[in-house]
Amino acid sequence: GESRYELKVTQSCAPTPAEASTTKKLPFHMPIKVGLIGKKDKKEIVPTTLCELTKDSQTFEFKGVTQEPVVSVLRGFSAPVKLEMETSDEELAFLMAFDTDDFNRWEAG
Repeated sequence: GESRYELKVTQSCAPTPAEASTTKKLPFHMPIKVGLIGKKDKKEIVPTTLCELTKDSQTFEFKGVTQEPVVSVLRGFSAPVKLEMETSDEELAFLMAFDTDDFNRWEAG
């Protein structure tokens, strides 16, 4: 079968004091631009793709991924959010050197 990569994204936003007792906070609609860069050949294997996060948690699938990727998320600062992601120092150094997105290359530093 075709090689693929799955990226699971979750969002959370604490309710304001006024909302805390009355309503459940609905998920935001977040445009998240993602690209995948191959660890082996250091080239973009999935160009910038818009993933639209509209639920509390979603999994996005990328097809044709033939080598282990390094993920470049929120390309071009596509959504004004605080990103929490497990990224090793090696992956950050890799993104600093090889990410094709200027914003993410800067953020990796």
